[in-house]
Amino acid sequence: MPLNRVRTTAVLASAVLTAAGWVAAAPAAGAEVEKYCSPTREINRDNDIKANIALCTETDGKRLTVTMSGDCFMKTIGWTQYDSCRVEGDWRLTRDGTEVAAGDYNVVPYPGPGDYELSATVLATGRTSHSGGSSSSGTVHGTVSVPVTFTSKPSGPRLGASVHATDNRKTLTVVNTGPDKAGTVKLYAIDDKTAVIESLSALNALKDYREALTQKEPDEDEIDYFKAEMEKYPINQVAQTDDPRCVSNQHMSECELGTLASGASTEVVFKAEHASDLRGTITSPDQLGEVTS
Repeated sequence: MPLNRVRTTAVLASAVLTAAGWVAAAPAAGAEVEKYCSPTREINRDNDIKANIALCTETDGKRLTVTMSGDCFMKTIGWTQYDSCRVEGDWRLTRDGTEVAAGDYNVVPYPGPGDYELSATVLATGRTSHSGGSSSSGTVHGTVSVPVTFTSKPSGPRLGASVHATDNRKTLTVVNTGPDKAGTVKLYAIDDKTAVIESLSALNALKDYREALTQKEPDEDEIDYFKAEMEKYPINQVAQTDDPRCVSNQHMSECELGTLASGASTEVVFKAEHASDLRGTITSPDQLGEVTS
């Protein structure tokens, strides 16, 4: 087996199999960052344990991060503060009663300037260490809400996808509604009812064969090897799509769609008989996280 042509399946597997989730990333270098931390809100458990919780936001116009912090207290003669206070939970951002973003520790796309309500369901755990190795702790949970106003202009691309079906084909449309260009847009598509691992292995074998054919100095032994590997999978004899930007077998496709300007869209047409339950994942290095259709 030619060692210089071994392919890893991790990237495609992650893109196809991971549900839409936003990946934490640092603000772009030089980006102006808008930060805000709310006044604290109290959550209280039977007037025995309490925590003063603050919700903080940070955005560079492309991504939005929400964090939670607080101080935990236990009731003694008065209120005694724990040495440490761990705060965790889920949050949601609404505008005029409609949810526009939600998460826990993930980064989400910035929804744009305006007035919002930020609410969080919080679990706070206080802990104090004592001499001799013992410790005391207490937990309290509750919900806090604060108003928050963003002023930053949106930046970056905003990729979205939709699927339109006709009798004999399915058209997947990728659109960029953001103010900036999306570079190196890739689409990973799969018929969701298929055996994923087999389809992925078959597609990678097909990609290896095609790449062997396009080398500047083709190696005939290498071509023969990858051709034999590719032909081990009957599903490689049929393609989901004939789009020249895609490498495709009967159940799975990987497409390199190039750049997508602000307001632009592009389509990939799939054969309906091989895409009865089509799912797509779209990525770009300029896009925050992945988008699924």
